[in-house]
Amino acid sequence: MHKMIGRIGLVALVMLGGFFITNTPAHAATNLITNGNLETAMTTDAARPQGWTSSYWGTITGKFTYPVAGKGGGKAAQVLVTKYTSGDAKWYFNHVAVTPGTPYQFSEDYTATVATNITAEFKLSNGTYSYVWLGDAPASTAWKTFSVTVTPPAGAVSVSIMHALQKVGTLTTDNFSLTSGTTTPPTPPVATSTPIAKPVIASFIATPASILVGSSSVLSWNVAQASSTSINQNIGIVSGTSKAVNPTQTMVYVLTATNPGGSSYATTTVTVTTPPAPPVATSTPTSTPSGNLVKNGNLETAMTTDAARPQGWTSSYWGTITGKFTYPVAGKGGGKAAQVLVTKYTSGDAKWAFDHIPVSSNTVYQFTEDYMSNVVSNVTVEFLMSDNTYQYLWIADPASTNNAWSSISSQITVPQGAVSMTILHALVKVGTLTIDNVSVVALPSNPFPQGMVTLAFDDGLLSQYQNARPILNTAGIKGGYYIITTEPASGDSEYMTWAQIKTLKTEGNEVGGHTRTHADLTALTASQATAEIKGSYDDLVAQGLTPKAFVYPLGAVNPSVEQLVKNAGYTVARGSYWGFNTPTSDKYDLYDIRLDNTTTFAAAKAWIDQAISDKRWLVLELHDVLASGGDEYAITPALFQQIVSYIKSSGIKPVTLEQGLGYMQ
Repeated sequence: MHKMIGRIGLVALVMLGGFFITNTPAHAATNLITNGNLETAMTTDAARPQGWTSSYWGTITGKFTYPVAGKGGGKAAQVLVTKYTSGDAKWYFNHVAVTPGTPYQFSEDYTATVATNITAEFKLSNGTYSYVWLGDAPASTAWKTFSVTVTPPAGAVSVSIMHALQKVGTLTTDNFSLTSGTTTPPTPPVATSTPIAKPVIASFIATPASILVGSSSVLSWNVAQASSTSINQNIGIVSGTSKAVNPTQTMVYVLTATNPGGSSYATTTVTVTTPPAPPVATSTPTSTPSGNLVKNGNLETAMTTDAARPQGWTSSYWGTITGKFTYPVAGKGGGKAAQVLVTKYTSGDAKWAFDHIPVSSNTVYQFTEDYMSNVVSNVTVEFLMSDNTYQYLWIADPASTNNAWSSISSQITVPQGAVSMTILHALVKVGTLTIDNVSVVALPSNPFPQGMVTLAFDDGLLSQYQNARPILNTAGIKGGYYIITTEPASGDSEYMTWAQIKTLKTEGNEVGGHTRTHADLTALTASQATAEIKGSYDDLVAQGLTPKAFVYPLGAVNPSVEQLVKNAGYTVARGSYWGFNTPTSDKYDLYDIRLDNTTTFAAAKAWIDQAISDKRWLVLELHDVLASGGDEYAITPALFQQIVSYIKSSGIKPVTLEQGLGYMQ
């Protein structure tokens, strides 16, 4: 069965505050993971355990096997990687609901011929995902147990835990357990071994909070139990209780207080305004786009106290990695640039990042960068939220440029509650990455006439016809259905027939292409990709269904694939990047937000409300609509009914992809 695999790689990971690792085993309690011991196979696919998914990303060759012999003779799941360049391969259980701030005990038995990586994937209430590295499990040919205590961050609604193979080798996993509550801590070895509490930040304020450019503000704080305190924006370690600052643009300051028990954070903002220029008699009102929000984005200015670092930038790494940061190196056109070199790699990443810049969820931002690399890298947005947690949004895995300059560009939609962001272009393997001319520009508001929403159904699944179609017909709303064109005649009962698909078209819905076999188009040759794309177009035409819209399987797209979609005759296409669309978005790579079994009505309502408020175009990606069962991408008819009813009552304009295209520039 063709299903979309999550597009976010496990390379944009950080330790979040409130997450702890222990070596104590889980206590006996109710296991939240369905089929955690992997004993039950799917009734429709005996090669897959019920409630589990196998997936990979990157350039990797391997094999997933189930069942194999588990610990004690039961069943287990195995992944074998025979060729590796980038990415990972893993089995993982369907997301389970969790409560933010509540500790959960996770344990798992495994054998592995190489060191592996274990990461928690949190689904947040606003539809984004947050990733937390749990640890690197050492190689072990005998069964070994990995155990940690996991505390979900603020906004988390569900979690899955991914034990990933990131090199040539074999990994077998069994007996996954996630239980609510922590174990009883071991008796301290000595009376003085009392756990150390994290620092307490009682206050962190800016006085005044708003200044004219050229003026100063004083940051002041009240911190207890800290061994050190520091402030971002190139301030560094601070002592005392105050610090004068002279920002030239609106700035978000983050105070970090640290001791052996951990770190605490607080933020404050200094708003900087520029007095209007005196009027000139001949002046004509004009409007100009906002400038680059990244201070020293071209990296030409070095720090006055450290010539080996550009002003307003930080180098950092995590994981088991050996490398070197170098500045300056030759940039594009002969100026200065920053470089990171990785010589040994097991896990983690290394990157340069600019200081956080303030952002608004009412604004769409355009990110551009010049880069040069000899391997695939990773670009992820890091958002600082108003509750002092961090969220991460994957942008792309830029290909190797063979050490020639290239560029990357993407529009960024800011989630509600974000106060600032930076962009992390990370090296995640042995190689070299050089970056230059980094720009983040707030796009002109230039909204649509009103907010719009599209209900986009991938794959052509029968449940969409049986369960979603009646709800839409009753509401008088049209949707879009994007078909894997070899399935209608395959006899697979999970997919619609051509007769049903034609009924959808007759009723006024959009029918579009989703390739012939749901292939990752970026992993194919040009002729193979053409056969998938043009073949799907021709299959639909042969049924009397001339398509205009196309959806990329797995969200996998690059400029070459976009051109093949244009050549085939499609006029609009949708990817799987999280966000809202503007009139200037890429017509052949529209943003969307995917609904799945962790989506709440409150989250969907918030997205619709944001589209209405900002006059943006929201594309909701859907798969199965089932009362029970299904994989992690299924939603219930009850939730779908709530969403459709709210669309109807809210006044937002429902459009298909082709109709929405008519409002774009």
